[in-house]
Amino acid sequence: MRHFVVLFIILIVACQPNSHFSIQGQMPDTTFDGEQVYLVPVFGATVENVDSCTIEQGKFKFEGTPTPNEVFILRTKPMLRLKAQDQLVIKEQGIIWVEMNQNSFVTGTATNDSIQAWKEQKIKLDQQVYELQLKRRNSPDSLQETAQAKLDSLIAIGQNFHFRTAELNQDNALGKMLRKMLQQSPSDTE
Repeated sequence: MRHFVVLFIILIVACQPNSHFSIQGQMPDTTFDGEQVYLVPVFGATVENVDSCTIEQGKFKFEGTPTPNEVFILRTKPMLRLKAQDQLVIKEQGIIWVEMNQNSFVTGTATNDSIQAWKEQKIKLDQQVYELQLKRRNSPDSLQETAQAKLDSLIAIGQNFHFRTAELNQDNALGKMLRKMLQQSPSDTE
């Protein structure tokens, strides 16, 4: 009987979910050594809930208890952001890999992979909007209306993309963040 109880306890302990996250980051090079990386909540950041760590040998690491319903920004001090773009990340269970450079990248868990896919598409859409704005600004008056119509169409495509992404991620922190952002964005009538 005693062996059965010991075996039962071992099975219970072994089957417990490992509630732990690890963000393992890489900087572009070792010139960042000694600098801080900050883990800042997107919403409601205070001195008490911002975490930081020191970059050593071009690497950094955050570990702890997951908070999968909250989105964070990994960032350096402002002058370093020219070489290390801010990166959204969710502290969900598992190992999260982050590469911070001029076009930072996150992967390793389902929601963080979704963040990266959303970010890549958003960057493409933002670039297309920027190019159309330039084209409209530099086009002759006779083509202004056509250029504006193309721009308006692309902006609508972008908004639909954000709404679709929020809907597909309605049960996680990415969807929650996007819904908040979409509620705060200016309407077409403003």
